[in-house]
Parts: sequence; C-alpha cells; structure tokens
Amino acid sequence: MTVRNLDGLKARVLARTRRQKQAVRAFTETDLGETFDLAQALCNRDTGYAASKMFAQLTRGGYNWVIGFLRTDFVGQVNTLASPPRLITEFYIKFVLEGTRFMAGNDFLATSFRLRMAQRRIGYRDALRAR
Repeated sequence: MTVRNLDGLKARVLARTRRQKQAVRAFTETDLGETFDLAQALCNRDTGYAASKMFAQLTRGGYNWVIGFLRTDFVGQVNTLASPPRLITEFYIKFVLEGTRFMAGNDFLATSFRLRMAQRRIGYRDALRAR
C-alpha cells in the first residue's frame, strides 16, 4: 500500500539548466518530508504501530518519492506496542485504508498526497523558474 509522487520526474523533463534540476531535486526532498509528516499525523493511532512502520523513499534519482507500508513489516511480526503484545496475522493496513463492512476506511496516504497538491505544484513551478 503506497502513494507515489511522479510530478518530480515531469518537472525534471521540463528543467533545462543544471540549477533547475538541482532545485527540482531539492524541492522533491522537501515535499517528501512534509508529505510523510502529514501522513503520519493523519494515520490512525490505536497503538501507533502502523505509524512507526510507515516508510518514505526517494526514487528515480531523487526526482520522485514513495510513501507506504511493506507487508513484511506486519505479517508475522509481533506488535510490542499493544497491550498485551500480539502476533500480526494480516496486512491490516489494507483494512484501515479501504475499510471493511463494519468500519469506514481512512485513506490517510491519499489524503496527505491531495492536501499537499497545491504546495507541490507551486514548489515545482518555483524550482523551474530558477535560472
């Protein structure tokens, strides 16, 4: 379960000078950090285990990023933050994001991506104006 930013690669294609490419890469790193912090803030906090296992990674030479969860961080692991500690048998983030018939979903990954969309466009526009 991930959310990906592909706008950085689009901005890199439009960047003509080295300074513009450096500005795009620098803004992508800033955007990753701010979107990751927002996603962690919006994450459900029953025990805090999901927020502690969220990852963020730059991709494509630092022009794109991905935020999400790995199945291996959940299935077969012991949640020591729960009381009492318990074995995790499902990739339960899927149920948190999409919901079940008993619980509405909370897609905090997509929400954090959408909430930062305007700042992302402004940031890439300013990066491409660098000369």
